[in-house]
Amino acid sequence: MKIDYADIVLLNAELKRRDTRYHVSYKDENTVCIEPPGECCLTDDRKVNAMKCIEEYYRQKNIKVHFSEDGLYFTC
Repeated sequence: MKIDYADIVLLNAELKRRDTRYHVSYKDENTVCIEPPGECCLTDDRKVNAMKCIEEYYRQKNIKVHFSEDGLYFTC
């Protein structure tokens, strides 16, 4: 499924609001890159919270999210 640019913008705003320190950007029109924070802020809790934020955002749109094994990318 194609990822809308507006979704990237809204997700970044929500990730910031939740203080995850993560950021998302396009890899291509169907895949989004999940950019982790710097090493000083990189924790398992922040990663889990960022992934939950992404899942919750798309769940509201009735869309299933699929994360890569390393957790650095997702598709819908």
